[in-house]
Amino acid sequence: MAKYQKKNLSWSEETEDSIDSVVKSVADDVEFIIDSFMPDGRRFREEAMSEQLKKYVEEGLHDNPAAAANWIRTRVVQLTQELQKYGVPPEMVAQVHPYDIVQTAAFKFSAKMEKLLRERDEGIGAAVAPPIPMNPNGDGNWLSAMAQIPQA
Repeated sequence: MAKYQKKNLSWSEETEDSIDSVVKSVADDVEFIIDSFMPDGRRFREEAMSEQLKKYVEEGLHDNPAAAANWIRTRVVQLTQELQKYGVPPEMVAQVHPYDIVQTAAFKFSAKMEKLLRERDEGIGAAVAPPIPMNPNGDGNWLSAMAQIPQA
């Protein structure tokens, strides 16, 4: 869906819009690259989803805004340190807006975990076995588990 902008954006508004677009694009690109390398859903050295979900709930990220904010701050520091470790100057680190990148990634991670929680609570997650198909009823149509079998 196209984003309609005001006709006369100020320089700062235009710059902020550009930064937001770049941050979202970078986060999407990183996620796409990782998903491409690990199509089975579990990334290299990543814990299984059940372990991630357990950790997500135990750390309070599900229902504690302070814990979530602390999680984001910790990841921003880690990202900044990693960039500096590889020789990226502090001015350039500030230009890529590590907080925005981590915050976007945190929103996506949280949405993924909340979806898994909802599926687990509703019993519709991957752990639920698929329904067993019934035999054909003679005319080539398959009966569902809820179908009434006609009596002769």
